[in-house]
Amino acid sequence: MLKYNIKSIAILLLVSIVTMGMAQTSSEVFQGIQQFYNGNELQSYVVNTQLYNNDGRVEDAYSRRIEIKKKGNNLYYKTGADLFILNEDYMLNINSDQSLIICNKINPNSKSLDNLMALDKVLSSYDSIYYQGITNGQRHYIMNKENSVHSVIEIFLELNSYKVTKMIYRYNERLEGDFAYMEIKVGYPKLGYSKNEDQFFSIKPYLQIDQNMVFAAKKYKKYDLVVGEGLEYGLR
Repeated sequence: MLKYNIKSIAILLLVSIVTMGMAQTSSEVFQGIQQFYNGNELQSYVVNTQLYNNDGRVEDAYSRRIEIKKKGNNLYYKTGADLFILNEDYMLNINSDQSLIICNKINPNSKSLDNLMALDKVLSSYDSIYYQGITNGQRHYIMNKENSVHSVIEIFLELNSYKVTKMIYRYNERLEGDFAYMEIKVGYPKLGYSKNEDQFFSIKPYLQIDQNMVFAAKKYKKYDLVVGEGLEYGLR
């Protein structure tokens, strides 16, 4: 049986909406999607995922509500006990259930960062993209890939914009027989006014870093702290 964690679900979404234009660079529509989600203005969206088995029932254990904020290459997403922040300098993971903080320093030349932010190879490998017309007031597209776990991906866009409203990942029965499809619905709540948009991507509420020495903020003193290469544990 497939197992999904918060990061894999969020990356499924981000791969699709951030790099969609890579798959069909000649298409004005998909170029528009890519430009919209790769913009430098602060964006906020809420993602609700539900996984359906072959009987049409929802697998509650895999249902998630994910809050995502994005500005350029900065990312913030939160669901349940998990929080993930990526900015120009650091990648931070926090799990409140496990009382765990993981902090890694970003290497601007790292290929792993490129893979997280621009997974174009995933979608460019799909065999075809078809426009299905208007479905329930939304533009409807289908992508096919015969030998993929997700053999069909359906994408729904707002009628007059490049916002993704829903995606459906249909599983290949030959490769994954337990599940039928995953449905991802995307909402766009209005952002409250903020003088400092970058606050969402700051690690200061959680950690202080001084000359590569990492100190947990007061609220997180009892958390286990794991730091990556180039960082050291600080004691206060």
